[in-house]
Amino acid sequence: MSSWNLPELNRWKPKHPSSLPLRIFKQYDIEIWRFMAAYYTSEKFTYSQLGKKGCKWSDSAGTCFSINTIEKSLTLKMWSDDLHKFDHWIRLNFLLSTCSYFETYISSIIDECIQSDPGMLFGVSNTIDGIKLLKYDHKIKEKDYKNKIIDCTKGDWNSRLNGFTQLFPNIPNVIQQNLSDLEKIRKLRNDVAHAFGRDIEESRNYENVMIKPMQTLSVKACSHYHHILFTIARNLDEYFLNNHIGNYEPLRFYHNLFPKIRNLDKGHKLVSFKKSIGNQKIDNFSKDFCRQIIIYYNNL
Repeated sequence: MSSWNLPELNRWKPKHPSSLPLRIFKQYDIEIWRFMAAYYTSEKFTYSQLGKKGCKWSDSAGTCFSINTIEKSLTLKMWSDDLHKFDHWIRLNFLLSTCSYFETYISSIIDECIQSDPGMLFGVSNTIDGIKLLKYDHKIKEKDYKNKIIDCTKGDWNSRLNGFTQLFPNIPNVIQQNLSDLEKIRKLRNDVAHAFGRDIEESRNYENVMIKPMQTLSVKACSHYHHILFTIARNLDEYFLNNHIGNYEPLRFYHNLFPKIRNLDKGHKLVSFKKSIGNQKIDNFSKDFCRQIIIYYNNL
């Protein structure tokens, strides 16, 4: 391997600008925005067609849409009012979905940080290489740090921030800067998830005969909250990648691939590794970088 004569791999300087958890986060984000675009374009098209047909607010909705199953007393205006409420429901659930894959990202990236840099649990980051532990079957067990991840993903945001700072004393202040909005998002998310968009405590009051009106969420507020979560994920990812993850991901990929290629000569190992990591859409790394990964792994 030394005949390849390449500079030594910098274990803690990442080749890729973002982590795999963030790239997955972005895929979920693209998907949910496509859903939203499909809904709003359909809504706009529907109204344009109603206008072309000359429908009036007082007309029967069933007649306007030529659907017999629509309640006969429902006018087009009543249908439109329901759709307006559904717009809020859509945005509330858009926020709920964004919170879900944001929290999934947080759990995944913290887990990866600890697996890559287990020394961080003892205040000595970058002193223990998680890949070496993995190679010799001493992988740190999730049960040993599960509660630390829970501290960052459960409870109000003051307690979550405390969980983050306990694990990452030098974490960027992007969470602190958005603490108030994050708490609003958390409460709204819980209302949507557990009380159909109503206040949780009010919804659990059995003395209420009538259901309370659903909370509203404007397009502007929805976009603002989404921007906050996306910005936090992007900022945290840069910090985690450059301080705790480095080139852990391609090294882990090679470790998982190694049993299948262990009997190949070094040239075929290189070709197989480069092809496999490209096929998995992880990255199209150069041959020299793939060589550096193999050399580093073999020297552990």
